[in-house]
Amino acid sequence: MTPMPTSRASDRSRDVLASLVLFIIALPLSLGVAMASGAPAASAIVAIFTGGLLVGALSGAPLVVSGPAAGLSALVLQFVSEHGFTAVTVIVAMAGVFQIILGIARLGRYVELIPKTVLEGVLTAIGLIIVAGQLHVLAGHGIPGNPLQSIQHLHNTFAETVMSPGSPYFMAMLTGLGTIAIDVSWTRLAPGKLKIIPAALPAVFFATVATWNLPVPKVILHDPGNHSSAAITAFQSLIHNWDWFHLVIPAAGLALVASAESLLTARAVDLLAHKHHIPVALNVNRELMAQGFGNVMSGV
Repeated sequence: MTPMPTSRASDRSRDVLASLVLFIIALPLSLGVAMASGAPAASAIVAIFTGGLLVGALSGAPLVVSGPAAGLSALVLQFVSEHGFTAVTVIVAMAGVFQIILGIARLGRYVELIPKTVLEGVLTAIGLIIVAGQLHVLAGHGIPGNPLQSIQHLHNTFAETVMSPGSPYFMAMLTGLGTIAIDVSWTRLAPGKLKIIPAALPAVFFATVATWNLPVPKVILHDPGNHSSAAITAFQSLIHNWDWFHLVIPAAGLALVASAESLLTARAVDLLAHKHHIPVALNVNRELMAQGFGNVMSGV
Protein backbone atom coordinates (compact mmCIF):
# COMPACT_ATOMS: atom_id res chain seq x y z
CA MET A 1 0.00 0.00 0.00
CA THR A 2 3.01 2.28 0.10
CA PRO A 3 3.21 4.34 -3.13
CA MET A 4 6.03 3.12 -5.36
CA PRO A 5 7.48 5.36 -8.10
CA THR A 6 6.90 4.09 -11.61
CA SER A 7 6.91 5.48 -15.12
CA ARG A 8 4.92 2.74 -16.84
CA ALA A 9 1.13 2.73 -17.11
CA SER A 10 1.14 -1.06 -16.94
CA ASP A 11 2.85 -0.91 -13.53
CA ARG A 12 0.26 1.55 -12.27
CA SER A 13 -2.60 -0.63 -13.50
CA ARG A 14 -1.07 -3.65 -11.76
CA ASP A 15 -0.73 -1.59 -8.57
CA VAL A 16 -4.41 -0.63 -8.73
CA LEU A 17 -5.45 -4.24 -9.33
CA ALA A 18 -3.16 -5.43 -6.52
CA SER A 19 -4.63 -2.88 -4.11
CA LEU A 20 -8.16 -4.01 -5.03
CA VAL A 21 -7.28 -7.64 -4.39
CA LEU A 22 -5.60 -6.68 -1.13
CA PHE A 23 -8.70 -4.78 0.00
CA ILE A 24 -11.02 -7.69 -0.82
CA ILE A 25 -8.80 -10.11 1.10
CA ALA A 26 -8.05 -7.79 4.02
CA LEU A 27 -11.68 -6.92 4.74
CA PRO A 28 -12.96 -10.38 5.76
CA LEU A 29 -9.64 -11.22 7.41
CA SER A 30 -9.79 -8.05 9.51
CA LEU A 31 -13.40 -8.70 10.46
CA GLY A 32 -12.35 -12.15 11.65
CA VAL A 33 -9.47 -10.73 13.68
CA ALA A 34 -11.79 -8.21 15.33
CA MET A 35 -14.25 -10.95 16.31
CA ALA A 36 -11.42 -13.18 17.60
CA SER A 37 -10.17 -10.23 19.67
CA GLY A 38 -13.55 -9.66 21.32
CA ALA A 39 -13.87 -6.26 19.65
CA PRO A 40 -16.83 -4.91 17.65
CA ALA A 41 -16.61 -5.94 13.99
CA ALA A 42 -16.84 -2.28 12.96
CA SER A 43 -13.52 -1.63 14.69
CA ALA A 44 -11.90 -3.69 11.92
CA ILE A 45 -12.80 -0.94 9.46
CA VAL A 46 -10.93 1.58 11.61
CA ALA A 47 -7.89 -0.68 11.77
CA ILE A 48 -7.90 -1.22 8.00
CA PHE A 49 -8.08 2.52 7.41
CA THR A 50 -5.27 3.44 9.80
CA GLY A 51 -3.10 0.52 8.72
CA GLY A 52 -3.54 1.06 5.01
CA LEU A 53 -3.69 4.81 4.61
CA LEU A 54 -1.74 6.20 7.56
CA VAL A 55 0.85 3.51 8.30
CA GLY A 56 1.24 2.81 4.58
CA ALA A 57 2.10 6.43 3.90
CA LEU A 58 4.68 6.59 6.71
CA SER A 59 6.05 3.05 6.51
CA GLY A 60 9.73 2.24 6.47
CA ALA A 61 9.00 -1.20 5.01
CA PRO A 62 7.53 -0.68 1.51
CA LEU A 63 6.56 -4.33 0.95
CA VAL A 64 4.78 -4.84 4.28
CA VAL A 65 1.02 -4.45 4.52
CA SER A 66 -0.27 -3.16 7.86
CA GLY A 67 -3.60 -3.98 9.45
CA PRO A 68 -5.18 -5.94 12.32
CA ALA A 69 -2.68 -8.49 13.61
CA ALA A 70 -4.05 -12.02 13.91
CA GLY A 71 -1.12 -12.97 16.11
CA LEU A 72 -2.20 -10.42 18.74
CA SER A 73 -5.87 -11.43 18.87
CA ALA A 74 -5.43 -13.67 21.93
CA LEU A 75 -3.64 -10.91 23.85
CA VAL A 76 -6.25 -8.29 22.94
CA LEU A 77 -9.05 -10.70 23.84
CA GLN A 78 -7.53 -11.04 27.31
CA PHE A 79 -7.39 -7.24 27.68
CA VAL A 80 -11.02 -6.90 26.55
CA SER A 81 -12.08 -9.54 29.09
CA GLU A 82 -10.16 -7.92 31.94
CA HIS A 83 -10.60 -4.20 31.23
CA GLY A 84 -13.46 -3.83 28.74
CA PHE A 85 -13.35 -2.62 25.15
CA THR A 86 -13.38 1.08 26.09
CA ALA A 87 -10.23 0.68 28.20
CA VAL A 88 -8.61 -1.29 25.37
CA THR A 89 -8.92 1.74 23.09
CA VAL A 90 -6.82 3.64 25.63
CA ILE A 91 -4.36 0.72 25.90
CA VAL A 92 -3.91 0.63 22.12
CA ALA A 93 -3.30 4.38 21.95
CA MET A 94 -0.79 4.21 24.81
CA ALA A 95 0.95 1.27 23.14
CA GLY A 96 1.31 3.39 20.02
CA VAL A 97 2.98 6.13 22.06
CA PHE A 98 5.45 3.59 23.44
CA GLN A 99 6.23 2.42 19.89
CA ILE A 100 6.89 5.97 18.74
CA ILE A 101 9.27 6.47 21.68
CA LEU A 102 11.07 3.22 20.80
CA GLY A 103 11.42 4.39 17.21
CA ILE A 104 12.73 7.82 18.19
CA ALA A 105 15.27 6.10 20.45
CA ARG A 106 16.30 4.05 17.39
CA LEU A 107 15.84 0.77 19.23
CA GLY A 108 14.36 -0.89 16.18
CA ARG A 109 17.86 -1.56 14.87
CA TYR A 110 18.22 -4.43 17.34
CA VAL A 111 15.94 -6.52 15.15
CA GLU A 112 18.94 -6.85 12.82
CA LEU A 113 20.59 -9.01 15.49
CA ILE A 114 17.86 -11.64 15.36
CA PRO A 115 18.97 -14.78 13.44
CA LYS A 116 17.19 -15.74 10.22
CA THR A 117 16.04 -19.04 11.75
CA VAL A 118 14.19 -17.14 14.47
CA LEU A 119 12.46 -14.99 11.85
CA GLU A 120 11.36 -18.06 9.94
CA GLY A 121 10.14 -19.65 13.16
CA VAL A 122 8.09 -16.59 14.11
CA LEU A 123 6.45 -16.43 10.68
CA THR A 124 5.73 -20.16 10.82
CA ALA A 125 4.14 -19.79 14.25
CA ILE A 126 1.98 -16.88 13.08
CA GLY A 127 0.92 -18.91 10.05
CA LEU A 128 -0.03 -21.90 12.21
CA ILE A 129 -2.06 -19.66 14.53
CA ILE A 130 -3.98 -18.24 11.59
CA VAL A 131 -4.56 -21.67 10.01
CA ALA A 132 -5.71 -23.23 13.28
CA GLY A 133 -8.28 -20.48 13.77
CA GLN A 134 -9.47 -20.29 10.18
CA LEU A 135 -10.12 -24.03 9.98
CA HIS A 136 -12.91 -23.47 12.50
CA VAL A 137 -14.24 -20.64 10.35
CA LEU A 138 -14.08 -22.94 7.30
CA ALA A 139 -16.35 -25.36 9.18
CA GLY A 140 -18.80 -22.54 9.91
CA HIS A 141 -17.88 -22.11 13.57
CA GLY A 142 -16.28 -19.34 15.57
CA ILE A 143 -12.70 -19.48 16.82
CA PRO A 144 -12.93 -21.20 20.25
CA GLY A 145 -10.15 -19.27 21.98
CA ASN A 146 -6.37 -19.25 22.07
CA PRO A 147 -4.29 -21.18 19.49
CA LEU A 148 -3.95 -24.25 21.74
CA GLN A 149 -7.72 -24.43 22.20
CA SER A 150 -8.19 -24.02 18.44
CA ILE A 151 -6.06 -27.10 17.80
CA GLN A 152 -7.69 -29.11 20.60
CA HIS A 153 -11.23 -28.44 19.33
CA LEU A 154 -10.60 -29.02 15.61
CA HIS A 155 -11.83 -32.60 15.71
CA ASN A 156 -15.08 -31.69 17.47
CA THR A 157 -15.70 -28.76 15.13
CA PHE A 158 -15.37 -30.77 11.92
CA ALA A 159 -17.19 -33.77 13.38
CA GLU A 160 -20.18 -31.56 14.19
CA THR A 161 -20.14 -30.00 10.73
CA VAL A 162 -19.67 -33.21 8.71
CA MET A 163 -22.33 -35.08 10.70
CA SER A 164 -24.97 -32.43 9.98
CA PRO A 165 -25.35 -32.22 6.16
CA GLY A 166 -27.67 -29.46 5.06
CA SER A 167 -26.98 -27.38 8.16
CA PRO A 168 -25.64 -23.81 7.94
CA TYR A 169 -22.27 -25.11 9.13
CA PHE A 170 -22.15 -27.73 6.36
CA MET A 171 -23.13 -25.20 3.69
CA ALA A 172 -20.46 -22.81 4.97
CA MET A 173 -17.84 -25.55 4.69
CA LEU A 174 -18.88 -26.42 1.11
CA THR A 175 -18.69 -22.75 0.17
CA GLY A 176 -15.25 -22.43 1.74
CA LEU A 177 -13.94 -25.51 -0.05
CA GLY A 178 -15.35 -24.21 -3.35
CA THR A 179 -13.65 -20.87 -2.76
CA ILE A 180 -10.32 -22.57 -2.10
CA ALA A 181 -10.72 -24.71 -5.23
CA ILE A 182 -11.29 -21.63 -7.39
CA ASP A 183 -8.37 -19.80 -5.83
CA VAL A 184 -5.99 -22.71 -6.44
CA SER A 185 -7.11 -23.64 -9.96
CA TRP A 186 -7.99 -20.26 -11.50
CA THR A 187 -4.71 -19.60 -13.30
CA ARG A 188 -4.80 -23.06 -14.90
CA LEU A 189 -8.47 -23.25 -15.83
CA ALA A 190 -9.42 -19.64 -16.61
CA PRO A 191 -9.89 -19.02 -20.34
CA GLY A 192 -7.75 -16.61 -22.33
CA LYS A 193 -7.27 -13.12 -21.01
CA LEU A 194 -9.24 -13.89 -17.85
CA LYS A 195 -6.04 -15.39 -16.50
CA ILE A 196 -4.78 -11.86 -15.73
CA ILE A 197 -7.50 -11.52 -13.08
CA PRO A 198 -6.02 -12.44 -9.67
CA ALA A 199 -7.53 -15.69 -8.39
CA ALA A 200 -8.71 -14.05 -5.17
CA LEU A 201 -11.28 -11.93 -7.04
CA PRO A 202 -13.34 -14.76 -8.60
CA ALA A 203 -12.94 -16.79 -5.41
CA VAL A 204 -14.41 -14.06 -3.22
CA PHE A 205 -17.10 -13.33 -5.85
CA PHE A 206 -18.14 -17.00 -5.81
CA ALA A 207 -18.34 -17.09 -2.01
CA THR A 208 -20.39 -13.88 -1.92
CA VAL A 209 -22.92 -15.03 -4.52
CA ALA A 210 -23.11 -18.59 -3.19
CA THR A 211 -23.98 -17.47 0.34
CA TRP A 212 -26.20 -14.53 -0.59
CA ASN A 213 -29.45 -16.25 0.39
CA LEU A 214 -28.06 -19.16 2.39
CA PRO A 215 -28.46 -19.28 6.19
CA VAL A 216 -24.71 -19.57 6.75
CA PRO A 217 -22.99 -17.78 9.63
CA LYS A 218 -22.18 -14.21 8.62
CA VAL A 219 -20.35 -11.28 10.18
CA ILE A 220 -22.86 -8.55 10.98
CA LEU A 221 -21.63 -4.97 11.30
CA HIS A 222 -23.81 -3.94 14.19
CA ASP A 223 -23.96 -0.34 15.33
CA PRO A 224 -20.64 0.01 17.17
CA GLY A 225 -22.24 2.29 19.73
CA ASN A 226 -20.98 5.59 21.06
CA HIS A 227 -17.51 4.35 21.97
CA SER A 228 -16.01 7.78 21.37
CA SER A 229 -18.05 9.43 24.11
CA ALA A 230 -17.54 6.49 26.47
CA ALA A 231 -13.80 6.43 25.82
CA ILE A 232 -13.44 10.17 26.45
CA THR A 233 -15.38 9.87 29.70
CA ALA A 234 -13.34 6.85 30.75
CA PHE A 235 -10.09 8.60 29.85
CA GLN A 236 -11.00 11.64 31.93
CA SER A 237 -11.83 9.35 34.83
CA LEU A 238 -8.55 7.49 34.42
CA ILE A 239 -6.57 10.73 34.50
CA HIS A 240 -8.40 12.23 37.47
CA ASN A 241 -8.29 9.05 39.55
CA TRP A 242 -4.82 7.93 38.45
CA ASP A 243 -6.39 4.65 37.30
CA TRP A 244 -4.52 4.99 34.01
CA PHE A 245 -1.46 3.67 35.83
CA HIS A 246 -3.06 0.20 35.80
CA LEU A 247 -3.16 0.29 32.00
CA VAL A 248 0.50 1.18 31.54
CA ILE A 249 1.73 -2.39 31.98
CA PRO A 250 -0.78 -3.88 29.48
CA ALA A 251 0.03 -1.05 27.04
CA ALA A 252 3.79 -1.61 27.38
CA GLY A 253 3.35 -5.35 26.89
CA LEU A 254 1.18 -4.81 23.83
CA ALA A 255 3.72 -2.35 22.40
CA LEU A 256 6.61 -4.79 22.82
CA VAL A 257 4.77 -7.77 21.34
CA ALA A 258 3.30 -5.74 18.46
CA SER A 259 6.67 -4.14 17.73
CA ALA A 260 8.44 -7.49 17.71
CA GLU A 261 5.85 -9.04 15.39
CA SER A 262 5.87 -6.05 13.02
CA LEU A 263 9.64 -5.73 12.82
CA LEU A 264 10.22 -9.46 12.53
CA THR A 265 7.73 -9.59 9.67
CA ALA A 266 9.33 -6.58 7.99
CA ARG A 267 12.77 -8.14 8.35
CA ALA A 268 11.57 -11.48 6.97
CA VAL A 269 9.95 -9.80 3.96
CA ASP A 270 13.16 -7.82 3.43
CA LEU A 271 15.14 -11.08 3.31
CA LEU A 272 12.71 -12.53 0.77
CA ALA A 273 12.95 -9.38 -1.33
CA HIS A 274 16.73 -9.55 -1.47
CA LYS A 275 16.55 -13.25 -2.26
CA HIS A 276 14.50 -12.41 -5.34
CA HIS A 277 16.72 -9.42 -6.18
CA ILE A 278 14.04 -6.82 -5.40
CA PRO A 279 15.71 -3.58 -4.30
CA VAL A 280 13.98 -2.49 -1.09
CA ALA A 281 15.28 -0.11 1.57
CA LEU A 282 14.11 -1.24 5.01
CA ASN A 283 14.10 1.41 7.75
CA VAL A 284 13.10 -0.41 10.93
CA ASN A 285 12.95 2.69 13.14
CA ARG A 286 10.72 4.54 10.71
CA GLU A 287 8.51 1.44 10.44
CA LEU A 288 8.32 1.26 14.22
CA MET A 289 7.20 4.91 14.46
CA ALA A 290 4.70 4.39 11.63
CA GLN A 291 3.19 1.41 13.47
CA GLY A 292 3.04 3.49 16.64
CA PHE A 293 1.29 6.35 14.88
CA GLY A 294 -1.20 3.91 13.39
CA ASN A 295 -1.97 2.43 16.81
CA VAL A 296 -2.37 5.86 18.37
CA MET A 297 -4.84 6.91 15.68
CA SER A 298 -6.62 3.54 15.77
CA GLY A 299 -7.09 3.81 19.54
CA VAL A 300 -8.22 7.42 19.29
